[in-house]
Amino acid sequence: MILKPVIIDNWYTKQELKKVYKELDFYSTKEKLITQHGNVAVKEGRDQADCYRVNLDSYYTQDGKKLSDILTFMYKMRETEFHDRITKVCGIYNGFRNTSRSSSMIAYYEDTQYYEPHTDTCKYSILIWVNKEPKKFTGGDLILPDLKTKIECKNNRLVLFPGMIFHEVTEIKMKGKYKMGDGRYCIVHFFEG
Repeated sequence: MILKPVIIDNWYTKQELKKVYKELDFYSTKEKLITQHGNVAVKEGRDQADCYRVNLDSYYTQDGKKLSDILTFMYKMRETEFHDRITKVCGIYNGFRNTSRSSSMIAYYEDTQYYEPHTDTCKYSILIWVNKEPKKFTGGDLILPDLKTKIECKNNRLVLFPGMIFHEVTEIKMKGKYKMGDGRYCIVHFFEG
């Protein structure tokens, strides 16, 4: 078995993506976003990332999660069609259908921000990249060093991989003038159990 990440382009429909943009705009103020300190992987006492985050599980109660379109659209990851699709990529994803817990957050990156090589503590990590068009930055690509794989950061792209795999985000370089929200959003879903 050759371990490969799952890559799905155009994850959200056009209508879903409009709702996601609207929700991301809601979170995109410095008051709502928190800096990474204490919320990212640490190596030798130093944060391995420079980004902003919103922990959706802290924002919403269990009943309140239905108010978030981003969380509501997770139903697609529980459908048989999704499970069939990911297991065709690699057998290691057979276990995804048995996961029973998830947590979600939004990471936001703009000029000079990055995430150094790290692993996640979950069984599976799903990243969904979203950015406004036209794209106002370069970088933000995902590197999976152990798999010798680089995945280009594209709007509305989903990537699934085992959390134990080292991964990193290349530094963002903004093009010209920009405002909060013009950078790279990463909707992150961690699956366990």
